[in-house]
Amino acid sequence: MRLTAGDRAKLRGFRKRGSILVSSTRWDSKVSYVPWANPYLSKLVSLGLELVARHRPRFAYCSYFEPYGVAGLMLSKLTGIPYLVQHAGSDLGRLSASRQLRALHREMLRGAAGVVCSPPAERRLIALGASQKRLLRPLDCRLPPDVFRPSRLGRKAGAPLRLISYGKLDPSKGIDPLLKALAECRGGGLSITIDAFWGGPSLEGIKRAISRLGLGKAVRLHGFVPPWRIALAIRRAHVGVFLESGFPIAMHTPLGAIECMACGRPVILSEELARKAHMAGLVLRGRTAFVVRGSRPGPKGIERAFREAFAAAHSQLRIVLNREPGGDRRLRRQMRFLIGRATGPIGLQKADRNRLL
Repeated sequence: MRLTAGDRAKLRGFRKRGSILVSSTRWDSKVSYVPWANPYLSKLVSLGLELVARHRPRFAYCSYFEPYGVAGLMLSKLTGIPYLVQHAGSDLGRLSASRQLRALHREMLRGAAGVVCSPPAERRLIALGASQKRLLRPLDCRLPPDVFRPSRLGRKAGAPLRLISYGKLDPSKGIDPLLKALAECRGGGLSITIDAFWGGPSLEGIKRAISRLGLGKAVRLHGFVPPWRIALAIRRAHVGVFLESGFPIAMHTPLGAIECMACGRPVILSEELARKAHMAGLVLRGRTAFVVRGSRPGPKGIERAFREAFAAAHSQLRIVLNREPGGDRRLRRQMRFLIGRATGPIGLQKADRNRLL
C-alpha cells in the first residue's frame, strides 16, 4: 500500500485520539533466507512481542488465518495473551483445505479465545477444530459517512468517461476482457479512461497487456492506497467497474460496488455480482448499475455496458445516492440498511465482548 505524507499524518491523528496505533513490518533485502524468501511471519511475531512488552494489550485480534492468525497463535504461546481470529473467505475455501496447512490451522482455531464468523461459516469452522462455544458474532458496521459520501460530478458532452476499478488482481476479476473492451471502445471513437488501483502477482502481465493494446494513456495504474483515498478517487470518477465471475468462494461478498454507490456513482457489474444477496436490492439496471449479462463477461458484453454508461453520462450522471430533493428515498433507506449488514466485522456483539473481557 502506498502511503503519502498526508496519509501518515492522518494515521498519527488516530494515535493522538487514542484509537489506533499503526505499526508495520518493512521489506529489507538483507532480512531474507535461502531461497531468498521474506520471513514475513517471523517479522510479524517479533513486532508483536515488542508491542506486547510496550503496551500490554488485553488480547490480539487477528484478521485472516494467514499469516495473522498463525502469528496470534505463536504470540499467545510466547506471551500468554489471548487472541481472537477472524476468517477470510479464502481461509475456508482454499487455504484450510490444503493438507499442508490443515494441522496448523486446526491448532490455531483450538487455541483461540474466540473465532469471529458469520452463520454460514459455523459448520465449516467447527469441522476444522473451532469450539462452538467460542464462535462469536461480528458487530455490523457502516461505511464512515464522512469518507464515503455522495457528491455531484458533471460531465460535459465530448469529455472522457472516467471509470474506476480497484482490488486484488485475480483471473476471476475480468481484467483481461475489460482491457480488450476498453481498446474496442476507444478504437470506435469513445473517449473512456480508467483509474486502476490494482495489485498482485499478475500486475506485470497486466502492464504488458495495456502496452500491447495501446492503452498506455487510457489506463492509469495507482497501486493500493488507504480507503479514505479510494473514496476521493471514486468521487473523481463517473462509473465504477467490477466484473468478478467464477469466483471459487461462494460466501465472498466484495464491497467495492457498494462503496461506489455510497459515493453516488453507478457501477458496471458482472451478472454474478449483481445477483449477490447484498447487492440485489441496490441494482436498478440502467440507473444504478449496468449489468454485463452472462456467466463469464466477455469483451463484447463489457463493451456494450461501457457504451450504455457513456450514453447515460452524456450530460450529467444521475447521482445514485444524494441528499437533495428528488433523490430516491427508498434506495437511500435500502443503502443504509445494507451497508450496515454488508461491511466486514470490526468488533463484537456486546454479549460476546463482555464474555471475553
